[in-house]
Amino acid sequence: MVRLSLMFLLSLLAAPLAVVLSSTPVPGAPVLVVFAPGSDGAARIAAAGGRDIGPERAPMGYLAVSENVDFQQRLEDEGAWVVADGAMLARICGVSE
Repeated sequence: MVRLSLMFLLSLLAAPLAVVLSSTPVPGAPVLVVFAPGSDGAARIAAAGGRDIGPERAPMGYLAVSENVDFQQRLEDEGAWVVADGAMLARICGVSE
């Protein structure tokens, strides 16, 4: 029963997660950045030419912004595990601009 419940929960999360991860971040728009635990994400974001804009910080996730067109690549070069379109994530969560 627990296994079936877990599979159901994962199936509910799969579609929104796929949409967020497949979206392309736009320069100047917020991005969700995930680094390894224990990383200094704010310093890595700054090194990539951006700034941390999140009101709160999760242990591994940050909201960041940069005008650089190669910001996503620079974040990946700094060790980011995930760089996703923050606006798409906000829409999925019901936040409107």
